[in-house]
Amino acid sequence: MSKHIINLNHLLPLKKETYIKFLGADEGKLIFHLNNNTKITSSDPKIIAEVISKYSLYDYYCSSSMEFASEHGFPNNNSAMKLFDKAEKLNSKLRRVK
Repeated sequence: MSKHIINLNHLLPLKKETYIKFLGADEGKLIFHLNNNTKITSSDPKIIAEVISKYSLYDYYCSSSMEFASEHGFPNNNSAMKLFDKAEKLNSKLRRVK
């Protein structure tokens, strides 16, 4: 596991039964591991933003695959985090519109 912690508590103050435990990267996609052993994968920032919106509540860890993304189907090591950041910004914009 990576030492990076993504904290989105400020975005979703509500308690949820199903939430993201940790985030990884594989085959050029982000993989969200939920607390109920479900995995959600996508490379589409809009879908990732929806996953963040629906399941993010607690702090969760990023696996080392996020730091070494080029070994997991991304063009560069920082590409997976850039994809996550893009989706997080999109999620923030969508939440302001609602």
